[in-house]
Amino acid sequence: MNLCDIQQIKLLLARHGFQFSKNLGQNFLCDEAVPAAIAVGAGLTPDTCVIEVGPGIGALSAQLCRRAKKVVAIELDRRLPAILSETMAGFDNFTLVEGDVLKVDLPGLCREQFGDEPVIACANLPYYITTPAITALLECGCFKSVVVMVQKEAAQRICARPGDADYSAFTAQVAYYARPSVLMEVPRDLFLPAPKVDSAVLKLDLWENPPVKGKKTEIFRVIRAAFANRRKTFANGLCIEFGRQLPKQTAETLLRQSEERASGRLTIAMSDHFAAWESLHAQYRTALLLIDRMEPGGLKLFSEESENAERSPTYPAMEELNALWEFLRQGKQEECLSAFDAGTAFLDTQAPPSVAAASALRTAIAFLALSAQ
Repeated sequence: MNLCDIQQIKLLLARHGFQFSKNLGQNFLCDEAVPAAIAVGAGLTPDTCVIEVGPGIGALSAQLCRRAKKVVAIELDRRLPAILSETMAGFDNFTLVEGDVLKVDLPGLCREQFGDEPVIACANLPYYITTPAITALLECGCFKSVVVMVQKEAAQRICARPGDADYSAFTAQVAYYARPSVLMEVPRDLFLPAPKVDSAVLKLDLWENPPVKGKKTEIFRVIRAAFANRRKTFANGLCIEFGRQLPKQTAETLLRQSEERASGRLTIAMSDHFAAWESLHAQYRTALLLIDRMEPGGLKLFSEESENAERSPTYPAMEELNALWEFLRQGKQEECLSAFDAGTAFLDTQAPPSVAAASALRTAIAFLALSAQ
């Protein structure tokens, strides 16, 4: 059964008397390339264990089970287990747990199901629980990485850089736990029913050690002070948050001594958000070596990204990447690697690398990997 075919989805749901719930924010994927690309982007190996949040009818679950050692899915909707028992019957490495991810004991569940095995989390989250769900997945301390589909605007906020208009308290809080990156964007018309906004798939690679030292509770108080009072100076925001514990003169002295500058906006000293280029390059090389056919949809999407990037200062890199696609279609793998090296070498000279270029590269990786299946 194709769990992303609209007609088959409708027949499956009708057979089980299922109707979509607006309260649960249910939208099922109807393009099989997307869950496959998510599973590839998650970086699964045969030794990886997965906690999946919100399996729906199993479109992503099936792709995860084909690649991972074991998948344990957490589903809140009590109507879906009967459907999943049908759609996931062919996978003996799939286990369903009924419950709310915001209430489940994630550390206990991981110990019970996986022991000491490495675990990642994959989630297709309803938009209304994006912040609490991501917070729960990051704070539990169970996962090496978290791959999650969210509203496109939410992804942009989480991946914003210090100084960007979208940079927020939640951006800083996520950055304390993990390095965020966008794996791919997912248009609204690839869902049934179609939501009103586009989505994006985020990968959050958790730090082995937090990028800043100090008590987490105090660090988060500083973050709250910076963003809860945006119209005030950072010093005044700190005084409001800490009260008598921190006189204004002391706050101003501390800020002058710190590495924070300009108007007192909070930034967290951390590795560059684009430090994943080396890993990105390695994934790309691996995908190239596995290719035996080409996905037309991948070429189209990449071309659209390239057109968007034409207005950016890193457009010359797009020319190298377009050459890469031509070499790819001709099966010239060595030329592909050379073109990719030239493109990324150019991007590495920019500060920071173009978001459009980065998005194009990630789109290319997703579809290259798909073409190897």
